[in-house]
Amino acid sequence: MLPDIKQIMLRSGPCFDSLPLLRLYLAALGSPVLKWPLILLRLKFTPDILEEIRASGLPLEEKARLFSSAMTLFRSGSAYKTTAAGRSPLTDRAVLEKVKPGALLVETGVSDGISAAGLLSSAKDAQILLSDRQTGFRYQDRGPARFFYNNENGALSLKLPGFYLCAGLDAGTAPESAGTIKALNPLIAETFPGAEIIPFDIFTGSLPRKADVIKCANVLSNIGFTPEEMLGALANLARNLAPEGWLFVCQNNARYKDGEAYLALEESGGRLVLREEVNGHEIIEHLRSPLFAGLLAPSPELDAARPAPPFDGGQSLLHSIFRRLAGEHPGEGGVEFLRHLSWIGVSFAVAKVISALVNIAAGKMLGPAEYGKINVLVSAGAAISPFIIAGLNNSVIRYGVEERDRNSVFTAAGAIFLALALAATGTVLFFRQGISALLGIPPDMLGLALCYALATALFLLTSGFLQASGKFSRRGLSEIAFSAILSAAFFLGIYNLGRTYETMVYAYVAGFGGVGLFWLVKFASSLRYSFPAKEKLRALVKYSAYSFGGGLGYYLMLNVQGLILNAFLAPEEVGLYAAYNTATIGIAAYLGYAIGTVLFPKASASTNRRRLWEMTVKGWARLSPALIIFFILVQAAVLSLMGRHQYQLRPALMLYFALCGTLMLVHSSLAQIVYSEGVKASRLSWLMAWGGGLVNFTACLLLIPVFRVSGAAMAFILTYVFLLAWLWKAKDSYLQPDLK
Repeated sequence: MLPDIKQIMLRSGPCFDSLPLLRLYLAALGSPVLKWPLILLRLKFTPDILEEIRASGLPLEEKARLFSSAMTLFRSGSAYKTTAAGRSPLTDRAVLEKVKPGALLVETGVSDGISAAGLLSSAKDAQILLSDRQTGFRYQDRGPARFFYNNENGALSLKLPGFYLCAGLDAGTAPESAGTIKALNPLIAETFPGAEIIPFDIFTGSLPRKADVIKCANVLSNIGFTPEEMLGALANLARNLAPEGWLFVCQNNARYKDGEAYLALEESGGRLVLREEVNGHEIIEHLRSPLFAGLLAPSPELDAARPAPPFDGGQSLLHSIFRRLAGEHPGEGGVEFLRHLSWIGVSFAVAKVISALVNIAAGKMLGPAEYGKINVLVSAGAAISPFIIAGLNNSVIRYGVEERDRNSVFTAAGAIFLALALAATGTVLFFRQGISALLGIPPDMLGLALCYALATALFLLTSGFLQASGKFSRRGLSEIAFSAILSAAFFLGIYNLGRTYETMVYAYVAGFGGVGLFWLVKFASSLRYSFPAKEKLRALVKYSAYSFGGGLGYYLMLNVQGLILNAFLAPEEVGLYAAYNTATIGIAAYLGYAIGTVLFPKASASTNRRRLWEMTVKGWARLSPALIIFFILVQAAVLSLMGRHQYQLRPALMLYFALCGTLMLVHSSLAQIVYSEGVKASRLSWLMAWGGGLVNFTACLLLIPVFRVSGAAMAFILTYVFLLAWLWKAKDSYLQPDLK
């Protein structure tokens, strides 16, 4: 079976096995400001970092800490490791009460063994065995690549220079010539010279001799195991117990009192008897079921045992994000929204990293003058595309969500799009000279702008099809595919066409057009062609008309700057604006699009948009300061990579653009909630788009000649402060009241 492409992407990423980078990474994970941007970068480490830690001259305790922390970062197929010193103190105390001199104590699933340090130091008169399915990491070098083999399931991972690919493919047993990186923590190895980790599978393995006490920590849980699999594991562990031996099953989780729960089971005549349970381990619900009746003997403790309440106490990433931003626990709908958003966020982040690197390379290789021409052309193309897409992407999301209407809505939208594309192309070609003069660009650039407009419009339409169909993972993959094509086309173009702005334009057309055409063919081959009823078609066209008008207004807000800058400033200054724009407004637009991809369909189907608004406001109130800092850091990184000798770092300009990105993102998410109300709200969308567009257009004309590049940022800030104030004042007329 082929591996899950989504899991491969989540567990793969840039990789630099550097000890200083690991320490910086671990420290950043503890920072509320740096944690989430860092996670989105998908930075990975491989088992090679363990050898670097082991060989370092750090103090033993620091080695142990870094070793265990690195161990928890590894991913290979479906396997992962968790480990920490002293993580199960309640269980360890109970275990030590049962260990007699000369007894055999076995701890399973020890990862690097550090969790057993307390038992090793306290039970000196007993024999202690540490076990795990994976005692080390097998590897083999082939040229510049290193292949890692997972002992648990033969899953294959590949380390390339600068990148780690967690393929998850079943590669079978590692070759005999493969090397081994031992998993044993250096503190355990040096403090307890005889300690080692032996291979033992709790489901099928056999110990060298039957154990008097077995500790099974953080293995058996509802995450990753079915009740049938748990039954098999407990039965096998029981077979490895000596008569009247003890099996301790424990789990660490903030849902439990003291962060820990355990079960103490005694072997009795080939069956297990529950003698003690502390803090309600979650598998109790299964132990009480008929499935386990043959293995577990009846006991008063089993009859009285109950699992702890199912609140995760912050262990779930989705719940944690929701609580931190909204100040409350998510319901089922909240978790579903965040689950979609987490995948969209990851895929959009991967895509944005790729496209940002291409833009950085373009800025560095082309220089400010040519790079600025790209921004001017995009501005010209964005002036044409509203006449092609005409708001159809919003209409298909609004009216194609219901499955019964989807075929007719998609058919009508596709037919209208085709007609508009032909009309726009003919108009631009026939009035080429006049339109070129109006936009202030050469006729040759106008032809490229038309190609760009057609490609982006097609991409937007098919993206709307995917969103309306609820295919969020494919929507995210489309962004990644676009970025990959953009990258390949740009560098091929540089090789064949030279360092000109046209190279980047062709890359954009290939990326947007290629992905859009692919999905258009896919949908066209699967649709049952039909047109909607007259009322539905009228509603679709009416909503599209409002969206089209809004699209023209949004053009005046988001894209007109390039043409105005081109009219007043030198090409190098336009390039400087383009660089700052890439690092802030471009990223904010992308993030807003990622949120809107999930938020707009969900808000459209919601019966309580006011509550959604309130939670979003709470979230942005907490995130905005961190977001400003994030945008400032991104600008510093992007401009440095493009070359400080070409693109100047101006602190005031960096702050202006950071505010632009933050305000834009806040407005985008709040507006999605209000605009999802339907035709009534689309009127507001239309008015706000034109109001904001006219404010921005006027401000740009007034401020850019005086403040130059800073004037464009100032105009943006004024525009979005105006729009947020308007949105806040208007929300009560458009949001439904709370539904109890």
